Amino acid sequence: MAGPEALADIQNSLSNPELVLGAVRSPAQEAIQPELTALVAAMTGYIDWVMDSIGESLIGSYGMVTEALRRRRVEADASDRFVERILGLELDAEQYDRGTAFASGVVERAGAEGLRRLFDDLAHLPTPNEVDAPGLWLARIDLPS
Repeated sequence: MAGPEALADIQNSLSNPELVLGAVRSPAQEAIQPELTALVAAMTGYIDWVMDSIGESLIGSYGMVTEALRRRRVEADASDRFVERILGLELDAEQYDRGTAFASGVVERAGAEGLRRLFDDLAHLPTPNEVDAPGLWLARIDLPS
């Protein structure tokens, strides 16, 4: 196919983010996407927990600030989502809630010190299943090596 139809097809392909991403991401990147998303969820949960635990004492209007930040996360526009997708992330309200539940679950079972252990060792990074079940993560990191 040559001519205007071919040009139109190329233009349509390049303007479709899904096709561009499919060409950019390798099968190996696709394979680690669940782990990457889980890790970002856990890190976001940790950051939110830390901010929530100290925010009110530092910023009088912390409730308004954190609400605006959380709203911004879930109401991100297409360009923000495109950058996330290029990086292999699929961050939506469910993933942020997943991270919050992970951090809360760890703190509930092991306190703030338990949550801090997330950064003790690369081997302590949670798996996708552990993000969904923080008790599994705590059990694994407490097992002798």
